[in-house]
Amino acid sequence: MVSDRHDPTVQESYNGPLTSNFRERIRIIKESGKVTYKDIADEASLSSAFIGNLARGYRESDKRAASVRTIHVQRLKNAIEKFENRLNLSTNKAASGTTDREPEESKGASQDRPITLAEAKRGLSLAFEVPEDNIQIIISS
Repeated sequence: MVSDRHDPTVQESYNGPLTSNFRERIRIIKESGKVTYKDIADEASLSSAFIGNLARGYRESDKRAASVRTIHVQRLKNAIEKFENRLNLSTNKAASGTTDREPEESKGASQDRPITLAEAKRGLSLAFEVPEDNIQIIISS
């Protein structure tokens, strides 16, 4: 069944553009080098040019905002989640679009959630310490 319920974690408004956080999720999947807009489009039964416009947030031809009918959003969301799972990309509130902006105190890595690829690309880093062997592994961007 096709749903026409507006999902504010994915879409700014009913029949409107995608949220910036959801566009970021599409961009990260595309930049992995393993998934193309065509792959996403095929999975969501949409055109690859349309996916590209949605990911940019505007139509390339006339630079107008790229909106999507709400009935297509669930298919697109399912496709993105499938590729995130396949690529083992972490999703959290920031990456899933549930907040437009993270509070300052939550921008660093915390012990209750993994750091996301989007956070790593923004310059956040994560350090692991292994006390038994006195080995320290530092991952930074």
